[in-house]
Order: sequence, then structure tokens, then C-alpha cells
Amino acid sequence: MLIKINNDVHDICSRLKEIDPNYYVVYNTGLGRLEVHYSRQYPNSLACIVPNNRLDSGTITHINCTRKENVDKLIKEMDESNAKLEKENIKSTIENALGKIPLTSLAALQESVGWVLRLS
Repeated sequence: MLIKINNDVHDICSRLKEIDPNYYVVYNTGLGRLEVHYSRQYPNSLACIVPNNRLDSGTITHINCTRKENVDKLIKEMDESNAKLEKENIKSTIENALGKIPLTSLAALQESVGWVLRLS
């Protein structure tokens, strides 16, 4: 059962209405959690689960970050984060592999090919 929350200590419900009047907060008794719903989202109005199950400024921040108006920025941040993680994983894999090759072999390879491996 969903119980609609109209007022709270930090005025999160009214602050959500300022962002968009179609947002509303409910307590889901079956799952024991707070949820933000969006009435114009059909057929499932669930917009997000309230972070940490507390109505506070984190709820407003989360809603603002996940709004469709911010989707391009959110995707860009995710892509940048993924690219950074991929670069770190590649560097770690190379360093791990190089650690298993004897230094004399690396020196011989560098001398014969004429290149220097830089990990940066």
C-alpha cells in the first residue's frame, strides 16, 4: 500500500513541487521505503527511491540529477567516469603483465625495437 506524504520536517515535499508540481512522495508499506513518484509518467509513476530512506536535501539533489533535462550531462559524466576507469584498468593490466617479465627481457626488447614504454 502507498501512503502519500504531504508534509515533512524539511519541506522536501513542497520543494519537490517547486521543481515540478507532478512530483509527490509516498511511503511504500509493502517494501518499507520512501519513494518519489511523477504523476505524468505512465504507466509506472515511480521516479526514484528516496536515497537512504530519508527525506532530506539528498532527495532534492538526486531528483535534480536524474531529471530528463539533465540527461545529457549525466551521460557525459558517466562516459568520462567509464573512460577513466578503463584507462586505469588498462594501466594496471600492463603493469601487472610487465611485472611478470624479467627486466633483462624488457631491456633486450627495448634495444631491438628502439622504443620506450611509458605508463602515463
